[in-house]
Amino acid sequence: MKGKKLLLVLLVGLIAFPTWSASYFKYYNQGISFLKAKDYKNAELFFDRTLKNKPDFVPAMNALVQIYTIKKEYPKAITMCNKVIKAKPKETGIYLSLADVYRRLGRYKEARATLKKMYVFEPKNIDAKLVEADILSSLNNHNEAINVYNDIAKINKEKAFESYRRIGIIYLNKKNDLINAEVYCKKALSIKPHDERTLKLLGYTYLKKKAWAKAAQQLSKVSEKALSTEDLNWLGYCYRTTKNIDKAIHYYEKLFRRSKNKDQKSAVALSELYKKKGNNAKSSEYNKIATSSDIVDYSAAYKLGYNLLKSKKYSEAIIQFKKSIKSKNDFYGSWYALGICEYNLGKKTIALRNFKKASELKPSYPTTWWYMAMIYDSQKKLKDAVAAYSQAIGYDPKNPGLWYNLGVDYFELKDYNNAAAAFEQAIKLKPNYIDALYNLSNAYQKLGKPNLAADALRKAQKLEGK
Repeated sequence: MKGKKLLLVLLVGLIAFPTWSASYFKYYNQGISFLKAKDYKNAELFFDRTLKNKPDFVPAMNALVQIYTIKKEYPKAITMCNKVIKAKPKETGIYLSLADVYRRLGRYKEARATLKKMYVFEPKNIDAKLVEADILSSLNNHNEAINVYNDIAKINKEKAFESYRRIGIIYLNKKNDLINAEVYCKKALSIKPHDERTLKLLGYTYLKKKAWAKAAQQLSKVSEKALSTEDLNWLGYCYRTTKNIDKAIHYYEKLFRRSKNKDQKSAVALSELYKKKGNNAKSSEYNKIATSSDIVDYSAAYKLGYNLLKSKKYSEAIIQFKKSIKSKNDFYGSWYALGICEYNLGKKTIALRNFKKASELKPSYPTTWWYMAMIYDSQKKLKDAVAAYSQAIGYDPKNPGLWYNLGVDYFELKDYNNAAAAFEQAIKLKPNYIDALYNLSNAYQKLGKPNLAADALRKAQKLEGK
């Protein structure tokens, strides 16, 4: 899950009043309707109208605090909280709201000071204890926070669900303790089996465990309205990984429709899934959409390019790899694959530039250095080739082909000692390496070692059956 979904403190006084009393009641009731529908823009408008008609109407102020907090307009929320406190100092709920806003802003001293003011009126307020635990968690005092949450769960059964859920969040997102994350998510769900936030939390716990079937089982219990695009993508991935093609298609199509038929990543997935199902027409349809998509996902574009590369459609593959790079400039795979396409099209200077970029992003990939060395060989830049082969060998020292090519370049540079050493290493890794034996014989000849040269030559000829 992306961070912790924090509890919005329920504000006191958000109740509907009879519409016949006064005009500000009408505005207030309309605001409440919009707030329940999560239409915060219109809700705010009507609560503002309420306060224009009755500036000291605390329930409307409380409602605006809730809206400002949801919209992360924290300075406005603080200002409104202080207005409520001024109008009604014993309104304990507003202290909770203010403390929660300060906590979100990282102003923990002010959050605690606000709670202390509240304790004057309600010293045992359990909601305040929850906010205190939240503050401890925000300060990375996770063990203390867990202890407070557990104490709350023992004292107040009504708050046990929220306490367990928040402990689950700490174990999942802060401590990466997947065993306890699962335990506390299940404890929370034993109290509220259909709570969608906790079902998601447990689902993401299983995702981290790579328990794909269990993750899909939990996430699929969440209503479609509550599923984010990330959730839909994971559901598609889980079912695809567990080879449930029909369900994978179901969720990827939902994701695709939600993007107004423009999401490249889901289009690529659907193309591949329909191909596995044997529906080539649908597969082709989605592939066409993915290929021409303006909304590019770097991994999807890379996958399209890779499939074209395998089919030796280098020019078409280049288009997709360039889209991938435009979307994510620091993914070495796209630069490397782009280099291969250009290399195969004979555009070696351009290919070299792409391989250099790939090597900067991921120096440990030996094949990139190998391609660079081969290009330098073709340009007769033997010293550069030697340097590139040496880099490749540093990451893949047991590759006899790299040692052999290095030996050839050293020989061309008339560095016969290093040439012989490289050929010897190639033969050590691959004893029946005939070309390496012939070249080693030549290197020994140049070094004035006729006996060793003759021995290497005999071995080569014997392997060839001469």
